[in-house]
Amino acid sequence: MNGIDEHVDGEFYDEEDRSFDEEYLSPWDIESTKDLRRQVMRNDPSLDDLTIGMSCCLLNLVKDGESIGKNTQLRKLCIVNYERTTEQTSIYAIEDFDKFYHGIAHNRSIEELSFEGTDVGGIFSILAPFFKNNKNFHSLKIDHDTDHGCRHLLVSGLAKFDSLKEFELDSYPYTYTLQESPDVFTDDKEGELVQVLTGHSGLEKLKLDYVRVGRNGFASLATFLKNPACKLDVLDLQCNEIDDEKAVVLASGLAGNNTLKTLALNTNRGMTETGWIPIFTALRSPNCILEGLGLERNRFSYNAIRHLSNFLTNSRTLRSLDLSSNYDITITGWDAVFAVLQNHDSVLTKLDLGYNRIHDEIVNSLVCALTGNNKLKELELDSNRDITVTGWEAFSSVLRNPLSALEKINLWDCTINDNSMISLVTNDKLKELVFNTNSQITLNGWAQCSRVLCNTSSIMDTFLSNHTLEFLRSEYHIFNFNDLPIDLRSLLRINRENSKSQSARIKIIKTHFSGSKINLQPFVAMELQVLPHAIAWMGRDGIDDNDEITTETNGRSLLYQFLRGIPSLFEINGGNREP
Repeated sequence: MNGIDEHVDGEFYDEEDRSFDEEYLSPWDIESTKDLRRQVMRNDPSLDDLTIGMSCCLLNLVKDGESIGKNTQLRKLCIVNYERTTEQTSIYAIEDFDKFYHGIAHNRSIEELSFEGTDVGGIFSILAPFFKNNKNFHSLKIDHDTDHGCRHLLVSGLAKFDSLKEFELDSYPYTYTLQESPDVFTDDKEGELVQVLTGHSGLEKLKLDYVRVGRNGFASLATFLKNPACKLDVLDLQCNEIDDEKAVVLASGLAGNNTLKTLALNTNRGMTETGWIPIFTALRSPNCILEGLGLERNRFSYNAIRHLSNFLTNSRTLRSLDLSSNYDITITGWDAVFAVLQNHDSVLTKLDLGYNRIHDEIVNSLVCALTGNNKLKELELDSNRDITVTGWEAFSSVLRNPLSALEKINLWDCTINDNSMISLVTNDKLKELVFNTNSQITLNGWAQCSRVLCNTSSIMDTFLSNHTLEFLRSEYHIFNFNDLPIDLRSLLRINRENSKSQSARIKIIKTHFSGSKINLQPFVAMELQVLPHAIAWMGRDGIDDNDEITTETNGRSLLYQFLRGIPSLFEINGGNREP
């Protein structure tokens, strides 16, 4: 920069590098890029996770590939938007891309390699030495649509080694809409990809999203799942166009598996009850140790839901269930699902019911099911706009139930007004409430929320206020936390950074004993045996997150004000108190 070549361990940024810098990167990006490059070249042990791409690139493909190849500290490498596109080949020659990957192929420390928006078709043959000789490498993630030629090269590359523990392929082309590119799937009709992956006997995580796996592939997967040596922990088959025939084959593998803990079958709407019933029946196997089940955006008949309910009520391991965007489920179907919440042996802690067109009648059924539940901690009800104030008032009774374990509720894109909000925060259970600006909350509603968190009417009212709620936020960052009134933000911060007892103490001090607000009346008539404990409580110092005594909780300062306010404590044989 500034016309000066910067030397980095014998290397330098030449004029071509600088012209690219100035055209494509801000000054801050340029300095950050140079810092990253120095760290890579110097084998800096503090740099073990590196993401490079056209928006944060290292600028000299050949040299930087060599530097990464020689580096022994890197554990994770993510390559973003490095393609032979017309735009990028106008900056770099195609052979420079090849040399970049030839350099990386010499690395022996990287454990996780990710490609985002990067065409991997011609890469795997170049990286063959990396895959074969890097004994630390175990995780490959590809976030890019792959055509037939690319898939063939990918299969060929994966066949040259067998040490993968994690493989993820998300083929959805995010650069297009479904209307522009209706067929967004990577075809694996012959099952070659799955077959080669099952050759990696130590595979623990397999994610194939938007991959149209053929029947042979499902047969290979079922055989792999039943293998006593199988170590698969996570299986994600989102958007695989699974039909009933493939589902039956998959079910045979699930029935014989005893390792799988997470199964995602989201958005496979081609399955009917003919496919779902065998799957849910297989999950009832005594071998099943499933902890997470994803069933978002599918089609379920009541008969299929009944079999799902049988699995749920009998499972002693399932902790998370995603049933979002299943708006075809009837009220009777939801009653069957909610039966798991009434099962005292259930260990379900998270339930996602978002985008289900839930209305007040279904809420009432949910409330009844949750009446005796003490396990569920997180509930997603986002984008259920048909729930009215009456429904939220009924639901708030769950939060006031002493048995409730609910700590987080997602109400994003729900119809929430002042009364709904107050009913939902008036409890001592909830720690996090997610909502958005579609909620109809006025300044008066926020003021009432603040009063719930700190009722200033009396010391006892302040003590009995809500010291549990820590977050009011938007899941999708549409609502800015800083838009909350400053006093409410302050109260949430006190709850978040302190125990309940310390939060109560800080609020009492700030409200009743700060500056001109100090109120000594409660101590005047206090029983003599109680007074020393009250003084000791008052004299404690509060500690903030930097381990410093804060002004607002400085016990010595408060104690000084207290003693000045009641000098009779120092009168010998004076007043009505005995020495």
